[in-house]
Amino acid sequence: MFPRRTVVIISSLFVAFGTPVLAADYAAKVNKETISKRDVDQVFKGNPTLANNEQNRRAITEELVARELIIQAAKQKKLDQDPEVKSAINVQTRQILFAAGADNYLKENPIKESVLHEQYDAWAKNFPKDEYKVRRILVKTQDEAGRIASQAREGKAFADLALQSLDTESAKKGGDIGWIAPMSAPIAQQLAKVDVGKISDPIEVSEGWEIVEIMDKRPAHPPEFDQLKERLRSAMQQELLRRYVQELSSKAAVVIP
Repeated sequence: MFPRRTVVIISSLFVAFGTPVLAADYAAKVNKETISKRDVDQVFKGNPTLANNEQNRRAITEELVARELIIQAAKQKKLDQDPEVKSAINVQTRQILFAAGADNYLKENPIKESVLHEQYDAWAKNFPKDEYKVRRILVKTQDEAGRIASQAREGKAFADLALQSLDTESAKKGGDIGWIAPMSAPIAQQLAKVDVGKISDPIEVSEGWEIVEIMDKRPAHPPEFDQLKERLRSAMQQELLRRYVQELSSKAAVVIP
């Protein structure tokens, strides 16, 4: 919606002119166009920290009037027929329709609380027994990771070696990424073989290859259901939408050259 500073700046233009008393069934009229009270309410919905009081409603109404005046002037100049403007309008329209279509499908296919609990229980059952405080060095190849592991075991400072890591954020901290509970079974099995203070063999990860130094180890405890509920819901909704797209695609004529 509209940033609050925009509301203040543009609505201040109307202080000198004043605004007529608004009728009960709409917020304002600009020539033949009506600004509804719902339009004003939408601004509050998009800015939940903005207090819904008479002063702010007046400021937002004047903001919407200012925008409508400029829109009407643009239409008089036929700017809505400009190819770039028409293309931008089309993009926005399609984005709005996509969001509306996805939201509507998810409302028609809500995820029950019981299903979320089932997903959580299955996830928690496979949660690793231990978590580790580690430093990592991420590189592209297994050979490179093996070479760095050998240098670290020979006594070269891990923090110095970490400067060549592709993980630039952890490299700034000597490779330290804090505590992790590896959800990948192969990675968890490899880390379980490494004693505290020791360096791992090269481990294949999605970004390449890494070696880690185990700095500490402790029993792991999965987050509570309420902490993960919305993340689980979001993941399941994404899967629902993926299947919905597959269903629609099976009934459509889709051509990708």
